[in-house]
Amino acid sequence: MKMHYSHRMPSRRIAQLTGAFVLLPVLGLVGLGLYMLKAENVFEEKYLLHAQIGQSYGLEPGAPVRISGFPIGVVKRVEFGADGRIGLTFQLLMRYREMVREDSVALVEKPAIMVGQTQVVIVKGAPEKPVLQDGAFIMVREPHDQIAELMGASKPVLERVQATLERVDAITKEIQTATQTSNRILVKVEQSTQDLPAVMASVQRTMANVERTSQDLPQLTAAAKDLTGSLKKTVGAVDTVVADVKTATAKLPGIMTAAQESVDNVKAATENIKGISREAGPMVRSAQAALDDVNTIIRGAKKTFPVSSMVKNAEAAPAQKPGNGLANLRGDQVSR
Repeated sequence: MKMHYSHRMPSRRIAQLTGAFVLLPVLGLVGLGLYMLKAENVFEEKYLLHAQIGQSYGLEPGAPVRISGFPIGVVKRVEFGADGRIGLTFQLLMRYREMVREDSVALVEKPAIMVGQTQVVIVKGAPEKPVLQDGAFIMVREPHDQIAELMGASKPVLERVQATLERVDAITKEIQTATQTSNRILVKVEQSTQDLPAVMASVQRTMANVERTSQDLPQLTAAAKDLTGSLKKTVGAVDTVVADVKTATAKLPGIMTAAQESVDNVKAATENIKGISREAGPMVRSAQAALDDVNTIIRGAKKTFPVSSMVKNAEAAPAQKPGNGLANLRGDQVSR
């Protein structure tokens, strides 16, 4: 069996190859590390600046420090100070030192959304101002409460949205009301459509009646003319009656005067009759007393002789006829 060529190589050669395979990855890792260290500015000269703020706002060691959006360093430390405030230490690259002067201000910027890293942005100072030295303090402007600002800015928008929603709700209710009204109208239209044949039949009957009435219109016109003539005659007769009434009314005062005179005469005659009645009363009583006396005399005479004998022999008296009411003086009637 033929052996692989590596088995025929000397041991020294094999050791060299093995060392090469081990050394090459190590050299690659070292190169990569050096590149990363250079990228992190590990080998560049740096200096420190200090600042104090009321709270950390999420700042952590390693947070970037930028000027005009370009990274110039990192936040080295975040710790409590002696007065209870938060102390910050910025580690900046020496080559950007000329940009940071006494009038520069460090701004703590929170992310616009809930995620993201808080960073420090340094505003470049004026060229005529002195450069901040290593270990100097830089002024810090604390961030505004972006959420509160956002809520404050969005409040008018929310109010408009609320008003729009209320308006939409009102429009929706109006649409519902209109829909209900439309449904009722459709129901009424449907009912009217169902009643339409009967209505059309009624209209046809009405048209037929109108047509018949139109045919009878000449006769009605002639009858109306006759009626108008009769009315004119009646009006003439009424005028005559009115004239007669006026004439009779003119004679009415004389008639009333004559009637008044007749009433006065009747009143005078009534007064005379009342006087005669008062005078006739005593006369009637005197005549009655005379008749009583005569009757007494006759009764006494009938009991004496010879009058009593003559009374017995006398014939029966005829029946009394109606007269003026005076008594008969014959003896047989007296005995009764």
